[in-house]
Amino acid sequence: MFVAAFKKEWKENIRRYRILVVIGIFLILGIVAPGGARLLPKMMELIATKTQEQGIEFSFRREPVMDDAIIQYNKNFGMLPILVVVLGMGLVAEEKMRGTAELVLTKPISRFSFILSKLACFSLVILIGMVTGCITCLFYTRVLFGEVNVGNFLFLNFLLLF
Repeated sequence: MFVAAFKKEWKENIRRYRILVVIGIFLILGIVAPGGARLLPKMMELIATKTQEQGIEFSFRREPVMDDAIIQYNKNFGMLPILVVVLGMGLVAEEKMRGTAELVLTKPISRFSFILSKLACFSLVILIGMVTGCITCLFYTRVLFGEVNVGNFLFLNFLLLF
């Protein structure tokens, strides 16, 4: 019965566009981290030219490196628990509100299997989004900064997943 509940939940995630939302958020994180690290010195130069007109001296001498992109990627993951809570908090409540929870629970499925299928499917959605963001960040970091230690980057993503 768990498999049937999981399939139902998977179809529900596709219908409600949860998968696309999660993948989109992770794609944005994967693109913004290396791009932001690369463009930060240029933005600081623009700020410095504007502040020099007002008599304020501003200097930024360091060129961006690959580590800056990885650090930015890591910092952006601090927002993701909020995403997980916001997307996950309505899974059971939405089914109860629409009346499908009562319909499903009249079948020979336990409440534990019902909740576990929701958790497993939502975890799979988050994993798919995380892999997408990881690949995107790895690709853009390689394009913008050159060689990346893939093993360390994958280990970082493994730690971020948990």
